[in-house]
Amino acid sequence: MRKITIIFLLVIVATKVSFAQTEKTPFDQSLKEKIIFFTDRNLYLVGERIWFSALLSHTDSASSPVSNLLYVELYNQEHTPVVKQKFRIDSCLTSSYLTIPENLISGNYHIRAYTKFMRNFPIEDFSYTNVQILNPRISLPETNTIRDKAVSFFPEGGAWVYGKINQISLRISKSLIDQIAQAEITDSEDQVLSQCQLESYGLASFQLTPNEGEKYFLRLKLKNGTTSYFDFPSFPKKEITILSQTQKKGINIQLFFDPNSNLDGQVYKIDVSNNQNKSSFSDHFVPTNHLYQTTILYDKLSNGLNFITIKNKQDQIKAVLIKYIAYPEAQAVRLNTNKNKYAPREAISLQVNTNSQLRWSNVTVVKKGTAILPTQIKEKHLYDVNKFNDFLMSHLVTNTETVQQINQILTIYGDLYFNNLSQEKNTKQQELQFLPEIRGVSISGVLVDKTSQKPIPNKAIFVSVFGDNNQLHAYRSSPEGRFYFSLENLLGIQDICLCADNSNSTNAEIKIDNDFEQRIAEQRSLPFYISEKKADLIKEMYINAQIDHYYQQKENIKHQANNYFLNDSLVFTSSILLADYVQMTSLKDVFREIIPLTNVIDNRKEQKIRLYNEETTNYLDNPLVLLNNIPIFDLVELFQTDANLIANVSVINHPFYLGDYLANGIVSIKTKQNNFANFDFSEKANFLKYSTLFPNLFPKHTHYSSNNEKQDRKPNFANCLYWNSQIERSKQARYTFYASDHCSEYTILFRAITKDGKMIEKQKIISIEKPN
Repeated sequence: MRKITIIFLLVIVATKVSFAQTEKTPFDQSLKEKIIFFTDRNLYLVGERIWFSALLSHTDSASSPVSNLLYVELYNQEHTPVVKQKFRIDSCLTSSYLTIPENLISGNYHIRAYTKFMRNFPIEDFSYTNVQILNPRISLPETNTIRDKAVSFFPEGGAWVYGKINQISLRISKSLIDQIAQAEITDSEDQVLSQCQLESYGLASFQLTPNEGEKYFLRLKLKNGTTSYFDFPSFPKKEITILSQTQKKGINIQLFFDPNSNLDGQVYKIDVSNNQNKSSFSDHFVPTNHLYQTTILYDKLSNGLNFITIKNKQDQIKAVLIKYIAYPEAQAVRLNTNKNKYAPREAISLQVNTNSQLRWSNVTVVKKGTAILPTQIKEKHLYDVNKFNDFLMSHLVTNTETVQQINQILTIYGDLYFNNLSQEKNTKQQELQFLPEIRGVSISGVLVDKTSQKPIPNKAIFVSVFGDNNQLHAYRSSPEGRFYFSLENLLGIQDICLCADNSNSTNAEIKIDNDFEQRIAEQRSLPFYISEKKADLIKEMYINAQIDHYYQQKENIKHQANNYFLNDSLVFTSSILLADYVQMTSLKDVFREIIPLTNVIDNRKEQKIRLYNEETTNYLDNPLVLLNNIPIFDLVELFQTDANLIANVSVINHPFYLGDYLANGIVSIKTKQNNFANFDFSEKANFLKYSTLFPNLFPKHTHYSSNNEKQDRKPNFANCLYWNSQIERSKQARYTFYASDHCSEYTILFRAITKDGKMIEKQKIISIEKPN
């Protein structure tokens, strides 16, 4: 019922735009769509395919999205798109591939996916995926490093609390982390107070009980034998500082109020809520001696993000603590294969068991080292809070070590979260600029006066698709001059023409909206480097890719011709093939002598075609005249066309609706060739090649189920051994695929979305070895 309500609301919105209401159209911003996007791996070579699948859902899990088209872009770190394609969404799912251009240089690249309706919201809400692309034929670029402080300190509460155990996170720059052999916390006497366990991407945390007046240092022993010291900065004083300790029964919270503040009679509120802003615990308190302490039991905390906020009696947020709680292991996935080692071309049987009802699942099997388990914390999370937020909102994390790393990063972003939560929310409704695409690829824009640039309302605009895919649509511009067309069932690059009715000497100009989003979200560049271990992996990938490219046939994707409008669904009253008659040079004479039900008015005042309707015995003036499916309004120039270049003329001698445009009959003229009989459109029409849909596809995997197939001499060295993104909702699923000829280790990566929209995932390593 909820889905029907949303669709009905959007239909009403679309109707308001279509029929040119004068008011602006606000929309409910809770009607958001989101995309969960997976690729088969993270490391590619130029010329390879990036297989992907995308699941479209609504931010409210009880609702369903309405968009049927997905926009996918691959772009470099300079924000230049290198691949842009559109895909149809079937049952909320898209599965296909992007082909990596051969001329790309090695580096980090981004993939973003969105619907046109999502362009009404901040571009940070799009789906973003990072991939590495290597071009072995071009020298690697010089390693770039992130310009950042060598070491940054982040106390949990944002400030010191002397004499108490403080939780502190460290972020060490990538340029320094690879040089470190050991990290320790020392005092001014160089006594070691705490050890730091550093992650490979430069994250660490430790506990320290500081004393007022004492100095503390981070001591780094480097691999070259030298030692570096970094002194702790002076942290700012806070009105309220929060410290926490994880205990068996819950999280102990200690609040330390500024001793100089006046707290007489002050009542505060502590509140615990999840990322859906649903409160699970709330209590009022009065601080005693500028202190307050409580324990929040685990049954009051939600799986995932928990926001612990402290508010004053004016309901202003004064302090924030964010904790991530692991999801129960019952949600975990179990991957079982019939064995761990396989001979080339041997059948591999995979069984997946889950305890959750799934909405969608995906299995990919790729060369080990080319895919990263999405639940692993990545370096990008340390530098891009938007990517970190996406990770937290979409993933279901059960691993204790990963949860610890999440809470370390939450400490780093503590001030950002505090500022976002404490800022007043803007509830003002925005205007709907982009309609959801519920049928085919859309094309939109605005009609303006060429001189004044003011919008032209209530003017007929036509879009024609010609070539093998004839379509014709009409639309009357809105009061703001806007227009919107849906082009149905088209594939690939299509020849499109847009023109406006200029019969009344209108000086009209058509401005077409960019079909892809032009705004780019700010993203910090990550360093690109190749380790020795990865260099060996790339060499193997390159050999595999060359063999696969040479022996494996590329499938030929045929773009089916869909003759929708003038050839199939439109019934003409009469259609005349001029080759059946005596040749004439004058097109006027053709209408006067050959074409039935037509008459040409030719005098000093005007030239026009009239159609006769036998049923009403009335004449229709100024019918819509089409030349190869494109509207023509200048009949003076049309009548100068050589009739010998015309193949046939068809007529509809009654009023005919094209959308909300009423044509006074139709005269369709087809030329013998696709040169429009040398008619000069010049500035009368906008011709463009328009990107429509790329087909949804799945890879064709090699099977070795028979002896003949096993003995096939054609080698199989694919870097992606198996890819399956079909919808699988059962708690138990079986997959069968075959080992390749390449003896190596492979990663089986299983990813799924639960009914409540959370992600669960698991990986398993198998190996292909030559038999003894």
